[in-house]
Amino acid sequence: MQQVKARAAVAPNRIIVRIAWDATALLSVILLLAALPSHVAAAAKDSDVMGRWITDKNQPDMDYQVSAGPLGKLVVTVPPKAVGRAKGETVTLDRVGPDAFATPKGGKIHASFKVTGPRRAEFKMMINRPDAFNLTDQLLERP
Repeated sequence: MQQVKARAAVAPNRIIVRIAWDATALLSVILLLAALPSHVAAAAKDSDVMGRWITDKNQPDMDYQVSAGPLGKLVVTVPPKAVGRAKGETVTLDRVGPDAFATPKGGKIHASFKVTGPRRAEFKMMINRPDAFNLTDQLLERP
């Protein structure tokens, strides 16, 4: 006859099981929320943003000029015709995201510049004045 040896049954440690389940759940959520590399659009280089932007080939007086500002900021020179005055406006924008720039909150001028595609951009600006406000919304194109 064979002799059966007694073995003690060991229950798994609850703390280790809980940590394993939590780690698995956390990793699953991270993988679900992670953007796939194929879905991420390549950000335009800052050098692609700099230069002249036009609204219409037949209106050279409506050309916008974009240049580098201090500490990585973007400076947009708005033509006088776009703001409806004799003198144009110069707006300094901060980077707020990939291909997106905007003015800091709380100023008299609210403006944003966003690259929407290759050689295409959108510029929005609102000026708060005591007598009225001026709104500019332009689709820009690289010549």
